[in-house]
Amino acid sequence: MSPTEFQEEGVSDTDNTENGDSHSTPEEERVPFVPPARRRFDTELDSSVCLEADEDEKFWKEARKLRRSTCCAEEIQRIFEEKRFSILGQVHLDLCRYHELGRFVDEGQKYDRAAAWFHLEVAAKCTVIEAVVTMAKIFLNIPRELLQDFTVDVS
Repeated sequence: MSPTEFQEEGVSDTDNTENGDSHSTPEEERVPFVPPARRRFDTELDSSVCLEADEDEKFWKEARKLRRSTCCAEEIQRIFEEKRFSILGQVHLDLCRYHELGRFVDEGQKYDRAAAWFHLEVAAKCTVIEAVVTMAKIFLNIPRELLQDFTVDVS
């Protein structure tokens, strides 16, 4: 579009003949008309809100695909399916077993319960499923194979 198309009707940039006055000079004729700043309407300003709503909708559409249940068994099964295996976590679980068996103390002494608990906690943090399940059983006072003498005080 040329600059003159933006002008109001009946007014040109070189013709200023209202009331019969003509004040244009040859230099003024060479200066192109600069249209006034573009007006923004409310509908154009609301487009950002529409974009945010579209982005929110896209986000929630994707988030719903990743929905997970609150059931622990399904979460544990998902981790098994992903075949997560932490060697460090498995070492800590084995160290917990060795502490319970008394491998690090003289014969006849009790094992270091704090060390066994520490290694079980680290194994659970490393996503070793057996450690996580054992800790859950300890907190729920359910019979288990590892650390059978551990109990949790209910406060």
